[in-house]
Amino acid sequence: MKLLLVIFAVARTVALGFDHHAHDGKLDIAAKTPPPCTSCHRMDKGKLVGRPDHASCFGSCHGPEPKAPRRGGKIELGDRQKVCESCHAEATLVAPFAGKLAVPYPPYKLDPDFNLGFGHKLHAKADCAGCHSFDKKLAPHARCIECHDKTMDKCGGCHPPASGKPQPPELQALHDTVASVFSHKSHTARGEAGKKCMTCHAAIAETNDTELPRP
Repeated sequence: MKLLLVIFAVARTVALGFDHHAHDGKLDIAAKTPPPCTSCHRMDKGKLVGRPDHASCFGSCHGPEPKAPRRGGKIELGDRQKVCESCHAEATLVAPFAGKLAVPYPPYKLDPDFNLGFGHKLHAKADCAGCHSFDKKLAPHARCIECHDKTMDKCGGCHPPASGKPQPPELQALHDTVASVFSHKSHTARGEAGKKCMTCHAAIAETNDTELPRP
């Protein structure tokens, strides 16, 4: 008796996700310049807000936006289906159209594409209090926006390409009394003398941090 092996191709029920490095690599191979971050991510006061939409993908990059068919019809994507699978599951794209396609956000799980790099040596001339507030905790981008023309459009200066899960530094268990007995707030009350950060943080001026391109 002969066994007939039939393999059914099952459509993916989750989105593929978007890989920034793979996307830019394909453009490099095609001798094209990767788009700036702000072409897909909307910026507002130095922060990324919202999420990429159809306008981020279609138009000047991947042709006209696909038109929604009538209910029960097939979405005509042609060779652009992989573009859509970044956010939409293949199963929803090949199924009869039932209305607006849902996009869970984030619709996929990928290891981060970018690391976070910052060199104190590069910023040695900046006032410490501009980034380290003694009164309130500043949001990451809020620490940078005043010095960088309020545009924050050179993301690669602080976010160099990386792959895999970020590994936090491993700290040895030490009995550190500084955190428990030292107060920045009480020292700032001493006036300008209390704000001389380099008195305690002298190593910052001599650091050998890798100098990254200026954002």
